[in-house]
Amino acid sequence: MLTIPTDQNNKKRGLFGLAFFIGICCLLVLWQIYADNNKSDKAERLQTQAQISVIKYGQIKVNVDTYGRLKAKVRRGIIAMSQGHISDIQLRPGAKLEKGATILTLTNPKLIKAYQNSQLDLLEEQAKIEKLSAELSLAYFQQEADIELAKADLSINDVDLKANLKLRETNVVSELKLQKVIMQRNKAQTKLNIETKKLSTLTKTHQSTRKAASYRIKRAQSAVDMLKNDIDNLSITASMAGILIQLDDKLEIGQQIMAGSHLGTVVDTKSLYAELVVSASEADKIRFNQTVDLFIKGEKIVGYISRIAPTVINGSVKIDVEFKQALPNSAMPNIDVTGEVNIVNIEKTLIAKRSVLIVKPGSEQTLFVRPKGDSFFYRQQVNIGEITQDVMQILSDINIGDEILLTMPAQLSLQDKISVEHVYE
Repeated sequence: MLTIPTDQNNKKRGLFGLAFFIGICCLLVLWQIYADNNKSDKAERLQTQAQISVIKYGQIKVNVDTYGRLKAKVRRGIIAMSQGHISDIQLRPGAKLEKGATILTLTNPKLIKAYQNSQLDLLEEQAKIEKLSAELSLAYFQQEADIELAKADLSINDVDLKANLKLRETNVVSELKLQKVIMQRNKAQTKLNIETKKLSTLTKTHQSTRKAASYRIKRAQSAVDMLKNDIDNLSITASMAGILIQLDDKLEIGQQIMAGSHLGTVVDTKSLYAELVVSASEADKIRFNQTVDLFIKGEKIVGYISRIAPTVINGSVKIDVEFKQALPNSAMPNIDVTGEVNIVNIEKTLIAKRSVLIVKPGSEQTLFVRPKGDSFFYRQQVNIGEITQDVMQILSDINIGDEILLTMPAQLSLQDKISVEHVYE
């Protein structure tokens, strides 16, 4: 029979005890790691599920969504100023055009014939006034000649009278003879006066005749100009540069167009603005000159609010947005646009996820806050600044890394502090 030495058995029992102790320690370490990981996983799940939020520095931007259409302040109608039939349509809606560009052309043979006749009438009146001028010149010449003859006759009679007066003093001629000479001289004077008055009357008559002829010339010239203008208006052109946004769809070659017909519309693209609507529930946030980020076919353009409608229609308020920068080429009247009114934009401030308890900005709310590294969430009055759909601004003295409990189980809401374990359960 073999016997085992006692000291060897003791040695084995010691090794077994040491191994057991090490095993227990390993199990404890593994359990602690598991517990910590489980706690960390719960914390991450709570953050993911928006039950807690870590305070951090960040940006808070409050916007109000808006939508609407581009419109033009400056619009000009395309009006047919002359009657005619369409002979050509040069431009269609959507075309960009310069001032004076021909949009469509009319034809009117009767108008052209009337214009040609008016030109002949003008030439006839011009010929008449030339003839009248010649006749008046001749009449003036004849009357002036008669006046000169009357002056000469008067001079002769003056000399004769002077001689007879001297002869009468010496009784060479009789008194009767002298009286005849005096009468002859007076007759010559009267004739000169009459011829002079005839010249004055002739001058006034000629002035009236010339004025009447001038009026006839002006009337004939006016008729020519009006008909020429009507012919020019057979080419219907743009009165300003812009975009042709509307032209009657029924227009076709050969169609008769009456004078005064409205055919289409041209708008000035430099006068484009956005007519937008915002929800009436958010209208109290809207102010004049607030900037608006407008998206025109994917391109961002910054504008500013220039008008706010005073009334609510169908739950919305209209606003007008104007631009200080040039719009992209894709900007056209009547296209749909979306935008965001920039209410608040704070680049760096304390923020957290928005609690379901926060319903309006600038409020004070009781929340549970856990200082970084602490084991408890403490009841605290928290001042809230601006809010968005997902984020709220923290104005209270709370540090970066602190946590806020966003939702509150009913059974814990009356406590002053809540342990982390209760939150993570």
